[in-house]
Amino acid sequence: MRDSATNAALSLSGGSDWPLMRLRFSQGVLAAVILAASALFSQALSFSGLAFSLFWPPAGIGYALIWRYGGRAVPWVALGIALPTFLFYPAWGSVCVVLGETGAPWLGAAVLRRLTQRSAPAPTALRWQLSFYVSGLLAACPLAAALGTMGAFAEHRFALASVPAAFLAYMIVESIGVVLFAPPAIEWLKRDPPAASAAPLSAPRHRWILAVPVVIETLRWLLFATVGSEYADLLIYAYFPLVAWCALTEPVQRTNGLLVVVAVAVLSSQAWRLSGINSVTSSFDLFRLALVILTLSVMGQLLAALASERRDAVAEIARQAELDPLTGLLNERSFAQLLDQMQPPFAVVLLALENWPEFEILAGIGASYDVQRELTQMFRETPTLSRPARLQAGIFACVINEGSPWPGSLVPLLERRWGSRGIEMRLIAAGLDVPPMTLRQAGELMLGARTLLNEALFYPDEGPKLTPWTIELGAKRRNYEILVDSIRNEVRGGRLILFGQPVISADPKRRPSMEILVRLQASNGEFLPSAEVARVLAQNIISVELDRRVIQATFQWFASRRGQLAHVERVAINLAGSSLSSPSLFDWIERCRSEAELDAHAFSFEITESQAILNMDAAGTLVQRLRQAGYSIALDDFGTGLATFDYLKRFAVDYIKIDGSFIRNLAHSAIDLEIVTGIVRLARIMSIGTVAEYVADNEIAQAALAAGIDELQGYGIQAPIPIDAALEWCRHARKS
Repeated sequence: MRDSATNAALSLSGGSDWPLMRLRFSQGVLAAVILAASALFSQALSFSGLAFSLFWPPAGIGYALIWRYGGRAVPWVALGIALPTFLFYPAWGSVCVVLGETGAPWLGAAVLRRLTQRSAPAPTALRWQLSFYVSGLLAACPLAAALGTMGAFAEHRFALASVPAAFLAYMIVESIGVVLFAPPAIEWLKRDPPAASAAPLSAPRHRWILAVPVVIETLRWLLFATVGSEYADLLIYAYFPLVAWCALTEPVQRTNGLLVVVAVAVLSSQAWRLSGINSVTSSFDLFRLALVILTLSVMGQLLAALASERRDAVAEIARQAELDPLTGLLNERSFAQLLDQMQPPFAVVLLALENWPEFEILAGIGASYDVQRELTQMFRETPTLSRPARLQAGIFACVINEGSPWPGSLVPLLERRWGSRGIEMRLIAAGLDVPPMTLRQAGELMLGARTLLNEALFYPDEGPKLTPWTIELGAKRRNYEILVDSIRNEVRGGRLILFGQPVISADPKRRPSMEILVRLQASNGEFLPSAEVARVLAQNIISVELDRRVIQATFQWFASRRGQLAHVERVAINLAGSSLSSPSLFDWIERCRSEAELDAHAFSFEITESQAILNMDAAGTLVQRLRQAGYSIALDDFGTGLATFDYLKRFAVDYIKIDGSFIRNLAHSAIDLEIVTGIVRLARIMSIGTVAEYVADNEIAQAALAAGIDELQGYGIQAPIPIDAALEWCRHARKS
């Protein structure tokens, strides 16, 4: 939150932030009355031997009026100044005073507006305060003092030799008026109400502080009466720590008010004390004291501006701790705090952009920022979704209150498609229903919601689901996160165990082939469950890192056992869909193969059709470069996805691996047999080889061979075994 000084700085930045306003007739009359009354009040409290007041509120009030209303306020300021001026000094010389008290504020306001308009988007509190001093003390006050002195000299109120002293005295009085009264008057005339300053940092806390000057002045009177003026004047410096403490701890309005009270109390009491002593010494002492008050006022206002900026910085840090810096939405911590405060029933909704990590890498950070900001705007325009939050890159959360439609509230979001550079994404949503009277903690709710989102990302085509809250959801998420960390540690730690699964050919003259599989071994020596590992890899960008480590480990293994490649037709290595979009993968493969000094024709890469390929152009380029280098290409899991035949048209492949869902019942299902026969017929037209996956027994093997499939792979042939054992199996199979 900003206190009033910063609000003033923002409001006074010029241009459209605070345009000149129309001054109504009633407002003009009120302004003239206030100016005249303040002049009469200051004159009544001033030293009677002087030709002008010791502090001149009209200088600051007129400055604020002309700043706020521009030239429209000049006639009313002139009227308000003229009434008391001609009342006390009914002579033509007072015309110069009126001209000075209207022209000087107009000049000062114009200079201040020009200075503040140079700051973008708005000046800080300290910058505004310094600009105010430049415009007031260096532009407005000298002009007013010069015209006022000229008018007094024209009326023969002092000799020519006294003109410099009169000008200096006029400058001090005018400066005190501008410095003390213009800032609170400007704050009072602001267009916006001061409700924004009601934050705890700006709230009034020490109302008694305005009474302290009265106490100090009472003590000064006692000292003056008992021990003399020398000791009494020393007490003036007690105001400096008081003003400094107030400026650093209180709102700016309180500091401005304290400065006004101090000036009025000190100068009026001093003037009253010296009343009747019409001497040069007394006048010098009085104006010396006025100069001290002016210095005190400037010091207090500068300290208040610095303290205001400090409070703003602290408030901004606190705000940033609650909001996401990219989108301005709640962050995960503040969203969890919101859930702690909410009373069920409600639903927690998590939304994630599909394939987001890969998109960030391929499209770049700028494109990812644009997508998230666009999504943020859609959140704000959807009234049924409340308190949206950005939990992390590509993952958002919100609350659907009771009575809001599910999943109708999400339709505009789920129907939208985002993308860049040929990469398209969609939102995947999962909802957690929190019924009434549910005992829960925000952390448990977030864990449960993330579990549901994780499952939704794994099965994106099933649509959004609203699942009731159970404590088991949180435990499930914890286990998943432990597994993710384990997989990441094992992959990066290089604890990969290479397995191989043989692939036999229908042609007895051809050697068997082998597909490289990998098992992750935990630190306790046990293998991580393959199904869970596959699920984690499908949802995490670490699959790209795993693919590279498998490629490197495979090449290194055969480099250390060069004779083993002679026992197999080819060695197949899997590539995830996310890896295919990596522009640097080909160079990585070639570097690893060159270091191992292996022949590219002995290896093939299998593109898994069941995982989405984000950048089809990059994938097509990679496949083309791999085939040109001598590698063969296979399309894995053929037939399982909507992109099956699109991939077949896009990529020049050497063989396709028919998914096991069509092979398992091939011996007993006429439909599966017809599908497989059609795939084989198409492959032969395109001169592409075929492989049957999941061949579980001899009956399925015979049916596959009868359908014309070229190669067989599955547990009925041989289960995956360590790579050295798999190569030994292939060597014996070739001999037999």
